[in-house]
Amino acid sequence: MNNTAYIRDISSLEQLRIAIARFCEESENQLLAIDSKLQSRLDNLKSLESQFQRMIESPRDDLRNAANALSSCESNTYEDDDGNTVYPDCDYERAEVMECRKRLEIAEHNYNSFKREIRNLEISIAEYQNPKIKYKTLIQFEKEAAISSLKQLINGAEDYLSVSSPLSNSFSSGIGLTEAVTKSAPIIIKIVELLVMSVYYFLGLDGKLFSVSNAIKNGLITSTFSENGTEHICSQLKIEKKETGNFGKIVSVNIPPSLQNEKVGKHLINNMEAVCRANDCKEISGWSNSFNLAFYKGLGYQTRNERKEAGAEVFKPLESNFFSLQQKAKVEFKKLNNADFIKGKKLGKQEINPLNVISPEEMNDEKFWKQHDREGMEIYIDQIEKYNACREMIKRGMTLDEIKMSDFNTAIAYENFVSKSDTIRLQKSGDNYRIDGGGRHRVAAAQIYYLRTGKIVPIEAEINERVL
Repeated sequence: MNNTAYIRDISSLEQLRIAIARFCEESENQLLAIDSKLQSRLDNLKSLESQFQRMIESPRDDLRNAANALSSCESNTYEDDDGNTVYPDCDYERAEVMECRKRLEIAEHNYNSFKREIRNLEISIAEYQNPKIKYKTLIQFEKEAAISSLKQLINGAEDYLSVSSPLSNSFSSGIGLTEAVTKSAPIIIKIVELLVMSVYYFLGLDGKLFSVSNAIKNGLITSTFSENGTEHICSQLKIEKKETGNFGKIVSVNIPPSLQNEKVGKHLINNMEAVCRANDCKEISGWSNSFNLAFYKGLGYQTRNERKEAGAEVFKPLESNFFSLQQKAKVEFKKLNNADFIKGKKLGKQEINPLNVISPEEMNDEKFWKQHDREGMEIYIDQIEKYNACREMIKRGMTLDEIKMSDFNTAIAYENFVSKSDTIRLQKSGDNYRIDGGGRHRVAAAQIYYLRTGKIVPIEAEINERVL
């Protein structure tokens, strides 16, 4: 794929950026308007419930009074002169009871119909939520991606134009993100991809969910924590591209005051490791003073170039190929569509490496993770760990029922991942896969788990292989 673009008018890019933002904003406003109308309709219906209840109470009271009158009438028996029991004429009272019962039945029927209407509306609103969330997620993801790309192009072009001698100078915004190279007019802007998860989530000591935002600033991948309108820089990472591969360099680690008691240092390091793995770094390294050496060693880091009482260089081999595998898979499927798999070979359920699956585009969106569980991404990461633990137990000869007896939650996590009703379905071409239906969250969770830990957890999926 040719990754160059020819730009003659920078202002047109800015206009496009504004138009995309405006369209997305209007679309989101329309969704809000629909939500408002649906909620208003539901509230109006529910406000009528008391009226329908009163419509039942009146005939119910009438029926109770009529039944009492009938009972009283029927009890007024007596004996005549011949000793025979004489029963009173209660036909009127019986007719009243029947009439009151009919009125009550009608009122109850109307009330039940009313309740069904409310329930039907609630079901319709609930069914509407899933496509709404998908559409909203798509809008937000595409907006962010498009605006970010356009900003990079605009900044690169502006910086290039500011260079006094374009034939002898080049522009780089840092870490291979954007380069402007000129050979002849018009401007040529070359985009070099760098994969960065925009948000990294983690749990504090009390289970509270925190997040840091990752962005490229001044040539560094910078994570920030926002609190009460203040942005705190938590860490800075540089990715150095060498002939032998990519290497991550820890520039700084700073824990914000409000997080000092949450022991988040390991999470900030894990975040940088995840960025490095996402970009196929062979190693991550940095300098640590003597006081923090034990901390890094506890996270699996080794030391070199130690200086007594000063500190040492800490490093961890990574040997990741996530980015390369993703690029390979995307190239493989670029010219393929679903029609190429109609007569595909059904391979049944197989365990596959999740790194070979094209990542869901929404996996960097918080709303994506909260579609099925409000706890979001962390619950999926926990499920991955439990699923893998159960998988290992089964390999050792234990049955799922036996595992349930000793560790119910672990067994349930396994069942969720291999669910017959919601099987992960993948299309296969060569050694690469893309999602075909359900399983996006499980695939994404397995990939993020790898980025965080370096551990590959095979996942079970139904495979439909393309036949050449």
